[in-house]
Amino acid sequence: MNKIQISIIMPIYKVPIALLQDSLHSALNQSIKNFEIICVLDGLNFKVLKFLKEKQKSDKRIKILCQTHKGSASARNKAIKQAEGEFISFLDADDYYPTDTILDEMYTNAIKNNVEIVGGKALFVSETEKYNPFWNFKNYKEIFTNRVVNIEECQFCWGYWNFIYSRKLIVENKLFFPNYLRYQDPPFLIRAINTAKKYYVLDKETYVHRDNYINSKWSRKMIEDYVDGIIDVIKYAQQNKFFDLYSFLYKKFITYDINFIKEKQGKFYLFRENTFNKLFKIIDEEIIKITAHDVPIFKSYKDYLTRKNNYDLVDE
Repeated sequence: MNKIQISIIMPIYKVPIALLQDSLHSALNQSIKNFEIICVLDGLNFKVLKFLKEKQKSDKRIKILCQTHKGSASARNKAIKQAEGEFISFLDADDYYPTDTILDEMYTNAIKNNVEIVGGKALFVSETEKYNPFWNFKNYKEIFTNRVVNIEECQFCWGYWNFIYSRKLIVENKLFFPNYLRYQDPPFLIRAINTAKKYYVLDKETYVHRDNYINSKWSRKMIEDYVDGIIDVIKYAQQNKFFDLYSFLYKKFITYDINFIKEKQGKFYLFRENTFNKLFKIIDEEIIKITAHDVPIFKSYKDYLTRKNNYDLVDE
């Protein structure tokens, strides 16, 4: 029996059948010779389960796993342990691949260049626009030029979907997703890239992400996990001296995350204040002074509220 080259892992929770069908279609049409699609139902949905079983009848490459609702991180970890592929690709159930050949191209470049991670750019699509998010990382645009790079050249932790990963790399180094309901992928990606040391990047789009097609309400647990995920990556950047990433995370925190968390937390002011102070507490002032001279260093949420208007920050 021919070896499975890629395992496509797809967590499924609340997704319209029409979007799931598009996603599954883009996976089943991939030109790579041998692959499997592991669909993990994260919470039983009889309509989706019936749909998948019908698809499975005509295509045995589809595998179905079920679990009680535990979140996408748990679903991905469950599938990783069941996967047989040499490489793993993560596909959200409402997203899709840009071309029928993209997995084959990434796999071929992984073998040719002897690397354990290969990827490219993401295309974000919404009802009104299409765009490539570069998130303003240092050197991000210059890096994606069909070559092998290392983490020192470009420190980033977003866009895990854009890459395929050696299953051996993940399993042997226990690079599983932290069990957060939100913000579980940045800690996974930065650890995977740092462990691999080098990776190959294509100057093309390797993934299409549907932006804001599915809006879900955030629970307090989701917000707490979002904050814990940020802290996780900030601490990892500190420990590994990824100062470009560290500086970027701090800037993002004071210009975006504070407003984002406030929006999700609504009227829970005390919880909000405690949440922000939890983040401010771990900031290393010396690193910020060295890497971001133009960025103010806030001591607490109250300090932020008092002084923020003196700086060019996003309004609350």
